[in-house]
Amino acid sequence: DSETHMHNFDETRRYMETLMSTLPRGTVSELVLHPRGTVLPLTESLEAGDAGEAAVTLGKLAQLAERQRTLVNGVKVPCGAALPFSTLEHALRDAGESTHHHFYSLTAALETADTALPAICKELQELIGGLELPHMALSALERHLTPEEDDDEEAREGGLFATLAPSSNVTHPEVVELAGLYHTVPVVDVTNAQALRETVTQVWASNFRPRAVLLRRKAGIPQSAAAMAVVARELIPVELSFTLFTVDPRDTQNADQAYVEVAVGLGE
Repeated sequence: DSETHMHNFDETRRYMETLMSTLPRGTVSELVLHPRGTVLPLTESLEAGDAGEAAVTLGKLAQLAERQRTLVNGVKVPCGAALPFSTLEHALRDAGESTHHHFYSLTAALETADTALPAICKELQELIGGLELPHMALSALERHLTPEEDDDEEAREGGLFATLAPSSNVTHPEVVELAGLYHTVPVVDVTNAQALRETVTQVWASNFRPRAVLLRRKAGIPQSAAAMAVVARELIPVELSFTLFTVDPRDTQNADQAYVEVAVGLGE
């Protein structure tokens, strides 16, 4: 009920404030606590503490594309939104005191675990996989990922899909620069609430992959300080996909040369 949710919100706020006071400087973004069920559109001005640097960067690109759409006819901007860091904490508290306590007991055990580390990571991932998301968050996420009526409906007759990606608050260079450290789900049916919930929890759970845990430990980052947000972007059916590097990685001294990788279809 509303009184229980408000109580959980106050407890969550106190927990987050305590955690923020112990964060290592320059290695982790401070967290901003949002009310239960909050979903942040990428077209809004986001801060790193909301949903991570990845969300901030994608948000800036979305805003730039939105401005271009008003200038250039035919430019399409994929819908996008982020579940902030605090969504997981709310989900844990909604699951009950026992689940919430067990989660942080396991997280604390990761600090010194040796041979038991893989088993603890697996238990944490399974615990996260069983969490429920607030219905209002799922509904809001689907709404933000639904294209406007004037978009190309014919191109989307096969369904409404999105890509869900991780966005960590860890900014330590030894951790943040490693690609593939966390889990990205390239295709999920936005209209399927259960599939959407499972996909979000998969991204959350990837924060506790053994490799990620060991890298944070090496960097001196407490496991309890590492948070995970989820960024969702509408997946648009296309004939070609590409990645553009504004500087050719094979010739970084040549500022006049770009590098493009192109693939047929979605580029998976």
